[in-house]
Amino acid sequence: MTELGTYIVLSTRHLEQEVSEAMLAKGPDSREPSHDESYLGTLTVCEFAYGHWVRVHRPTGDSPEELEEHRARMDALPTCLADCMRHAGQFGARWILFDLDAEESVGTLREYHW
Repeated sequence: MTELGTYIVLSTRHLEQEVSEAMLAKGPDSREPSHDESYLGTLTVCEFAYGHWVRVHRPTGDSPEELEEHRARMDALPTCLADCMRHAGQFGARWILFDLDAEESVGTLREYHW
């Protein structure tokens, strides 16, 4: 079956430097499950030359338990990343492309200058 994916392009300036560096340190292609207990263990990150691809956290279902699990995963994220995921979710995006050369989402997301 062919599936059409959706992604949103955001500037890396919407991430704190420490968060961006932590994703880089995670490795160039970290699609495998991780035993890392930090928020990094919950992320699917694929590095590219000018930023990161990050899979947007979405609830796995509609049950109260699944929604609570999703809320807990979002609460564990740094604020900058959680804000970007919520923003992407408003558009139904499944991935975020954090691109060094992308324009900032002025007035929508906080910008970090580093």
